[in-house]
Amino acid sequence: MRRTAYLSLVLLTVTLFVVPLDGKCESLSESIKEGRAIHLGILASHKKIDRFYREPYLWGEATSKPLCLISVPANDWESLAEKKKELLARYAASLVKKVKADPFKYAKVSPNTPLSSVVRGNVAVMTDDSWGIMVGSISADGRDIGADWIARSGK
Repeated sequence: MRRTAYLSLVLLTVTLFVVPLDGKCESLSESIKEGRAIHLGILASHKKIDRFYREPYLWGEATSKPLCLISVPANDWESLAEKKKELLARYAASLVKKVKADPFKYAKVSPNTPLSSVVRGNVAVMTDDSWGIMVGSISADGRDIGADWIARSGK
């Protein structure tokens, strides 16, 4: 009796790991990849934009509610179809864990400053909803994207 129960438990466990449930994990992963490709494609269409914008960054890291953001030029955001905006949102949301794992790589604060302990504490309490898409105009020299408004966020 014990052996049958044990084998059933092992079989159930293996089945859950081998067979995806509803395919949601695969489709979510694919939509994140599509969102990343859209983001990088937008940035690539602006030859002078700084490489900084290819990665997420922390916004408000010294506040109690920091956000993990990606930036998109306003003209590009406004011309995107709703489906592409949703894919960008899924991609942005997926970056929170990455930023939380190594906050000073994405912060505008050095890990050696007195403020670093505040930043570390604020980032530690970030949730899966602590993300956004910053939209802004491109600077006159074509290198930067302004921080005009947050078009989408998890909050």
